Amino acid sequence: MINALLITAFVALILFGMIASTERLLNDRCDYVVVDERMTDHRSRL
Repeated sequence: MINALLITAFVALILFGMIASTERLLNDRCDYVVVDERMTDHRSRL
């Protein structure tokens, strides 16, 4: 029973961390644009 609660809490923390990181990534538009430019540059090389 205790293990199930710990696993559930761990999964919830991971999901919350993923949501927070994606929100931060969307808020930082400058970094996002830089990454997008790098991806298009990589594609043009291919």
